[in-house]
Amino acid sequence: MEENIIDPKDQTIDDLKKQSDEYLNGWKRAKADLANFQNDTAKERINWAKFASAGTLQRLLPALDTLYAAAEHAPGLNDTLKKFEEYLRGEDVVAIDCQGKYDPSVHEVIGMEKKDGAEAGSITVVAQRGYKLHDQVLRPAKVIVAE
Repeated sequence: MEENIIDPKDQTIDDLKKQSDEYLNGWKRAKADLANFQNDTAKERINWAKFASAGTLQRLLPALDTLYAAAEHAPGLNDTLKKFEEYLRGEDVVAIDCQGKYDPSVHEVIGMEKKDGAEAGSITVVAQRGYKLHDQVLRPAKVIVAE
């Protein structure tokens, strides 16, 4: 087996410069790849931290729905409801706006109805409130829209 070993004495300055440029460019690419990897990892870590509570918050929403329903019949629950809403705002959970037209990115249509004076596609009834966590849908609002 014959090896192609080049004696350094036989290399010209141009060959050595070309070889050093290749090594330098390879090092620069590796350094850029490492920086990109570190940036991507940092972004993933931030997203993970932002959305780590999403599962817990989703499990709390049915209790909030029940609290809203109970508060309609027992006004004394309004203080508790306000504290619950305050907690959710602190977690950056906000209710989805259900005024106006149906938006498939945040609303789920569960029915359609004919309603005089209502524009087709406009929301007529909110059956279940929807919520966003950090501008991402945590639970879509369930709505009925006009035909």
